[in-house]
Amino acid sequence: MMCVDDTNLRPNLGRFLNIGVIDEPQAQEDDSVTAVLSSTSGVYQPPKLNPVFYEESGKNKALVRAKKRAARFVLEDPDVCAVEDLPKEIHFGSHSGDVHTRKRLDEKQRFEEDNFIRLHVTKQEKRMQRCLLSGGFADVSSKIDHMQVLLQSSDDEVDFKTYPNKKKKKKLKRVRYRKNKCKGWKKRK
Repeated sequence: MMCVDDTNLRPNLGRFLNIGVIDEPQAQEDDSVTAVLSSTSGVYQPPKLNPVFYEESGKNKALVRAKKRAARFVLEDPDVCAVEDLPKEIHFGSHSGDVHTRKRLDEKQRFEEDNFIRLHVTKQEKRMQRCLLSGGFADVSSKIDHMQVLLQSSDDEVDFKTYPNKKKKKKLKRVRYRKNKCKGWKKRK
């Protein structure tokens, strides 16, 4: 049997000392050689990173996300895939609450447009609008609302508004409480 040397199998830390050193020919400039020598002097120098600038604001990101989501819904819609033109507006649903809610919202919108007046929007109506827009009800007509998001003009994009999540609602609640506290209002018990 051959005698195997155990030192060849063990890690040798002496081999790892010269990993960062690059063997360069002597014909290059003196500045580059001094830079390599200074980088291996034992002092850690982090890599130089270029700054990255993000130009998009939160509203634009939310709008882009909504448009991507709407595009996905439109692509899944068989009416749009079958016909090259945009589909006709369809208002039917498998859920009777959806039809009733849509009728109420359409009636309110017609009244506001005819009388040039804005009516107060209740929390229940806001919730219903959000459910209709996000596809909360199981029907085909909710995909048409996504189509409207895709076809918005650039003027409408400025007014795009996302609904606050729980964290933002809590923060808004604290801000309102502080404002009322500064005005002398007392919190109700």
